[in-house]
Amino acid sequence: MDIITHIALGTVLGEIVLGKKEGKKALFVGAIGGIIPDLDMFIISFFEPTRAVLLHRGLTHSLLFLILISPLVGWLISSKLYKGSETKPKQWAILIFITGVTHVILDLFTNYGTGILLPFSNSRFAFSTIAIVDVFFSTPLLIASFWFIFSKTGTRLRIMVPWFAIFLSTLYLPYTVINKVHTNSVFENALRQQKLSYFQIKAYPQMPTNFLWLCIAKTKDGYWVGYYNQLSKKNIAFRFIPKNDYWLIDYEKNPKIQRLKRFSKNEYSIDHSDNGDIIFSVLRFGWLGKSAKAEPLIAYKIIPKGNDVEVVKQKPSLKIKN
Repeated sequence: MDIITHIALGTVLGEIVLGKKEGKKALFVGAIGGIIPDLDMFIISFFEPTRAVLLHRGLTHSLLFLILISPLVGWLISSKLYKGSETKPKQWAILIFITGVTHVILDLFTNYGTGILLPFSNSRFAFSTIAIVDVFFSTPLLIASFWFIFSKTGTRLRIMVPWFAIFLSTLYLPYTVINKVHTNSVFENALRQQKLSYFQIKAYPQMPTNFLWLCIAKTKDGYWVGYYNQLSKKNIAFRFIPKNDYWLIDYEKNPKIQRLKRFSKNEYSIDHSDNGDIIFSVLRFGWLGKSAKAEPLIAYKIIPKGNDVEVVKQKPSLKIKN
């Protein structure tokens, strides 16, 4: 999820775990714990793009990392940040661990892929039931977080609000799972009615709500892609995107290309520009609009350099084309 949601979730959990004892200190520490797994964002810019994309949501999102880092952060909070506090390092460590684990669990529901079992397994897990930004999940947590800043500690209402916010957001997650199952069936019916052949279908939620979904139906040579807006009665319009994998045949064993394929979960399309550059588009994140000319949200330019390639992440213009 986005960093603001993780901060809000950490703040609410801080209030539940230590709010009665530490007040706003618990909110601050909860917010810190909520973003610790995303510390990798501060270093990925120093890495080659195909390494950076796998570094994010990698080791810092693993259970082992959280188990090891939580006692250290708890000790630092107790001995340095809040030296006079009666709260023991173990209690601060528990709060850090809880907020870190909930961060990772929440990320599992998104499209990106999370290395929760690193370094024992390189697999990236993604349930793909909620977008990276979802206003319905985040709103209760954000409202509660702001309310804590101005409300008095120790009141009955202050005890109820965080639990109610957590309840609403947590209840939303199984809804997204059920909604994904429903959306898959809608896409299957639409493809069958339009007599479009495929051998595998996947549905991916799109920002900013769980009402907009992207369908990627794999074929031998490419993909049928289409959007389903649950608030619209319009029929789903599919367009075919060729995979064009032959443009990578000279570089298919290159580690950079292999890393891009791994990140894309082998759901990608290739375009070839007139100047010889190759554009590698990751499909599951969608495009800036429904038009065939719409830009992909995540794409990489592959520039041949003799027997090697240089990979540069593309920056979309943010112009929506429907």
